[in-house]
Amino acid sequence: MTKDRAEVEQRRKAQGITSMYFNRYLAIRYLNAIFLFANLYWLILMVGTRQTLWMWPLALLLGVTAVTVEQVRKYWDRSNRLPITRITYFFQSASNALALIFVAAGKLQWVFPFMSAKSVPTVLIVLGLGLLIAVFIEYKTYKIEHDKDRRYLRNMKNYQESLQ
Repeated sequence: MTKDRAEVEQRRKAQGITSMYFNRYLAIRYLNAIFLFANLYWLILMVGTRQTLWMWPLALLLGVTAVTVEQVRKYWDRSNRLPITRITYFFQSASNALALIFVAAGKLQWVFPFMSAKSVPTVLIVLGLGLLIAVFIEYKTYKIEHDKDRRYLRNMKNYQESLQ
């Protein structure tokens, strides 16, 4: 009976550590969902306009989908390397910045042909927020890859030390 109890306790501790490692990426996963649906929505609306620029949101959507796969794999993989996330959010940031420039320069119809000129202020705000979120994800990724994120420094180190 004692051997079974020790084995259960060992599995519980291992599961706790696995969950803590996976939770390091929680903010990235939730924010990634925003970009997944925003890029999907943009793609659907662009396809409806029959312009060739629909490949832009498609490329971003494929990148964000790859990030989703990378994030799911983190449940089993304790590596803190996030190459797909870094590359995708570099391009997402650049894309938002480029779209901001186009819209601010009066080229709203190039990027969002389904929007009217009255929506320019809203589009600028949404693109600006998207740019800030993408840069935040890049920052968070950097912190995780260098083990400087708050969850690692506070929670996991303390938990692992308490197990010894």
